[in-house]
Amino acid sequence: MDISLETIFQAMYDHYDEVTGSLPAFPEQALIESMMKLLSHVTPATIRSIGAMTNENGEVDVTRLVNACERVVRSPRALRELFAA
Repeated sequence: MDISLETIFQAMYDHYDEVTGSLPAFPEQALIESMMKLLSHVTPATIRSIGAMTNENGEVDVTRLVNACERVVRSPRALRELFAA
């Protein structure tokens, strides 16, 4: 039996091309939509977390940061709340 893998793979690729109409295996638009959905979900929490550690001028408030670190060292719940904020 004479089997050529090259011929088999070419037939598979040709079939894929016929079925998908030459679409890429993972369309860029689907990736962009997934990333935007994730970003829109996590952005508010990120903004709250940054806001909790900065002053009115947007500078890191060292006192707030040290206080948060002290709470985290004592409590796993504080660690979760720090990242959930």
